[in-house]
Amino acid sequence: MHHTRWILLILTAALLWLPASSVRATIHNVSIIDFAFSPATVTVNIGDTVRWTHNGAFFHTTTSNSLIWDSGTMTNGMTFDSTFHTPGSFPYHCSFHSLSMTGTVNVNAPNVPPSLTVPGPQSVVVPSQSVNFNVSATDANPQDTVTVSLLGLNPTPSNTTPTFTGTNPKTFNWSPICVEAGTYYAKFQANDGKGGIDTDSVLITVQCTIHYILMDSLKFKPQVETVGIGEKVCWIQQDPLCPSPCFHTTTSDGGAWNSDTMFTNDTFCFIFNNAGIYPYHCIPHQIDGMNGTIVLCAGTTGDVNASGGAPNLQDVIYLVNFVFDKSRVSPPCNGTDPGTCWPVNPLCRGDVNGSTGTPNLQDVIYLVNFVFDK
Repeated sequence: MHHTRWILLILTAALLWLPASSVRATIHNVSIIDFAFSPATVTVNIGDTVRWTHNGAFFHTTTSNSLIWDSGTMTNGMTFDSTFHTPGSFPYHCSFHSLSMTGTVNVNAPNVPPSLTVPGPQSVVVPSQSVNFNVSATDANPQDTVTVSLLGLNPTPSNTTPTFTGTNPKTFNWSPICVEAGTYYAKFQANDGKGGIDTDSVLITVQCTIHYILMDSLKFKPQVETVGIGEKVCWIQQDPLCPSPCFHTTTSDGGAWNSDTMFTNDTFCFIFNNAGIYPYHCIPHQIDGMNGTIVLCAGTTGDVNASGGAPNLQDVIYLVNFVFDKSRVSPPCNGTDPGTCWPVNPLCRGDVNGSTGTPNLQDVIYLVNFVFDK
């Protein structure tokens, strides 16, 4: 116990006897030569010390213009120290040679870290929405140049990459897709280049647009579902007319998907990324008429004949023929005779009133009014 006490006393004494230069801030040296200070201007930080050393032959002083310090008369070999605790610019002179011997001590203000500004939590439903917001930073030191950067998303998106453009503010833009549904943290940083850093994060929740189709009473409900590119369709098996161990499937006619066996309360989902018409069926009950169609249209509603122009009389005629001409069937057609098949499928283009069903008389009336009611 006595040994420990003696060790502590020895360490304390050693610290007390350390040279002053080892425990204080940086010392900046200025040489006093005859009729000049070298260097004439020094820049220091708060808490630093300036040491003037007389290296000339004549009497000189280092005297603050505002009398903050005054060395008094100095001769060769003498030194004078002054420690600066306030930011600002401090001119000084030699009292004996005030016209020619002048200098300045510039004291930097303490560096204040920048302040980052980010928005609150973001929530989007894809693919119809994207994430878009600004991130900015301010700095109390007007001479600082602040760099704003995106450090990344956690977790990293599997398919898409966000952009972060501009200077300050900068714009974050991200268009996630359905397979990336989930929760993310976007982390940002502001850096003033002088050691001052501020970081912050934005919570981003990505949800997917989901269309639900029930397997009920040996039918798909709805039988025809119109979706957008990148949207998800989920089939739910809830058929009371299918007694156990009965099961259903949702199986693409063209092989794009196959749910395999689905029993009561089972769910199967598929994301549609390519425009087209997707007929499908239930394998064990196709003979019972358990069929459906997914319509993914990339065309413009009302441009029924896909001419690329604004809806006009030709689109009205095409839609009327489609609705009332029962001798032809809508694609995909079983036959190869173009005379029995519509060259352009008007299922989504012709859904003019937005009912999401197969085009009918109401769509014809809506389109006629749109084209002719100027």
